[in-house]
Amino acid sequence: MIAFRRMCVWLMLASGLQAGILVTRAQQGFRFAEAVSISVNGKDKVLNLGSDPKVGDRLGKLPSVRPVGALLLEVDSGVMAEYVEGAVNYLLPEGMARSVPGDAMTIWKSAPITYRRSASDKTPTAVAITEFVAFLPEGPLQLTRCAMDGRALELIGGKTKVLDTQLALVAAAAKAYPAEQSVALEKFVELAMQRRYDSFESGTAGLDTLQEALRFAQLSADIYPKQPKQMRLRESLAVRKAWLDRRAAIVRAFAAVRDWDALLTGDHDESEEL
Repeated sequence: MIAFRRMCVWLMLASGLQAGILVTRAQQGFRFAEAVSISVNGKDKVLNLGSDPKVGDRLGKLPSVRPVGALLLEVDSGVMAEYVEGAVNYLLPEGMARSVPGDAMTIWKSAPITYRRSASDKTPTAVAITEFVAFLPEGPLQLTRCAMDGRALELIGGKTKVLDTQLALVAAAAKAYPAEQSVALEKFVELAMQRRYDSFESGTAGLDTLQEALRFAQLSADIYPKQPKQMRLRESLAVRKAWLDRRAAIVRAFAAVRDWDALLTGDHDESEEL
């Protein structure tokens, strides 16, 4: 399956039928540029490190490959990887000087990266490794899959910032490519709110899950402000948040006077009314 997918992507790129997307990171957030190819050290081939980003004593023994899957820069290691259907293969630039250190992150920091906006582009554009996020040769639909893929988000955002990265990438993708993203991302945002809300209401999840749902609600309001079902979900979440805020205020008030009996009596009375 992976081999067939690679062949299809290569054929699309070779025939010029489809442009990919270069994703970069700026102070304002994610940015996208049309790109049909990228080069590292002026080459379209790289060295394959496999599943381990550490070079060790393998310099001079690594196989050369021409990647056709998504290329993601792993934030935590600073190493670029080819990402295909959940499989990660770390890469290293070809054509390195013999004096380079054996640390993959340091090697990538010194490797010039360029991309071509179209097949007829004669002057490749440089992109700094500090700004590089991903090259997605399949275009907007691959961007959608990446925005909903936890493993891909972990690579480009870091293990501790998966949700932050997802919210930012979904927002940027929906605004940059509204036609291509409308159905898939709209449904994804809706389900992200609904599932978290249902889990909290059923008692199987805690406050952190509700807080995540509220963050998706804010995203929903930003990119799908008039979608009817999402409007109802946002209202339900707002009502539950207001209820929790009132409860927290009541607890703080009783804690101030240490009148826990009255608090427990109030809880009993409220449960009977419910």
